[in-house]
Amino acid sequence: MNLKKHSTLWVAQKLITKEQQQKILKQEDKRFLPFVLLTFIWIGIFCCCVGLFSLGYEHWDKIPVFFKGCVFILLSLTLLFLGYKATKTRKKFLLEVVLFLAFFMIGGGIGIFSQIFNLPLTHINGILFWALLSFILVFLSKREFLFLLWIPLFLGGILGSLKLELLFLFFEQSPLFSICLIEGMLFLLIFITKNLNTHFFRAVYKWSVLLYFVFLFLSLREFSSFSESIILFLFFSLLLFAVSIKEKRIHLFNVTSFFVLIRLVYLYVELFNNKHIAGIWFLFIGGFLLAFVLGWLFFENKISSNKENVLIKN
Repeated sequence: MNLKKHSTLWVAQKLITKEQQQKILKQEDKRFLPFVLLTFIWIGIFCCCVGLFSLGYEHWDKIPVFFKGCVFILLSLTLLFLGYKATKTRKKFLLEVVLFLAFFMIGGGIGIFSQIFNLPLTHINGILFWALLSFILVFLSKREFLFLLWIPLFLGGILGSLKLELLFLFFEQSPLFSICLIEGMLFLLIFITKNLNTHFFRAVYKWSVLLYFVFLFLSLREFSSFSESIILFLFFSLLLFAVSIKEKRIHLFNVTSFFVLIRLVYLYVELFNNKHIAGIWFLFIGGFLLAFVLGWLFFENKISSNKENVLIKN
């Protein structure tokens, strides 16, 4: 229900007058228009950046190296000046924009100077070097968006520089143990960081939730047994459901529900040609989920009644 419907209901309940409703709606319109314009501005900037990137990538070899270096130095000095002005005048939004652009300038600078000086940098080493150099900028940012970008950059650089052949071999030999181990580690990260309010830990929490389900989806193909993959998915999904319900985290509950629904749709597509098997599996999953809910309610009521009995005795 939007504000107009809410305020109309408040007028009907005589909580506010019609004049007050009009003033509230006018004030909300004044706030909404800048938000819309700012959104279009950001979309426009994004499109311009993508266009410049595409043109630069297509004609990169034709651009003189000296010109690339001069443009990079000029842009870097401009960002330094804007960052100084933003710090001096305490313009937080401008400072965040400067930090955001500087984050990508570091990556671009590594690529340009490795080409100018013929540095023996591979893509993986360049990514790791980018992550290490940009950490100070990310740390200075008061928003978690840069941390959301930095974490996969750093992990990609670390994992890419390691010899993962043995790890992949172990995963192929023991998929069940490997999946349970990785999902358990991600669940532990989610559980530890869910109530931490720093930008870094909030970013870790969001990436952990995403990777939790992405890895669960990708790993299901490793099982030859169809029942094992479904039961494993239900088990790890219900773990997050339990945390979201117990901690009253609506966003986590919605994200978990979304991935479970996606998996159920995919399951029905897999079993579409055999309606008999599909019916049995969906009855099993439905009954399992209903049993989970009933069990949860039973234990909640049992715990609540025990607490009440203790209070009465005291």
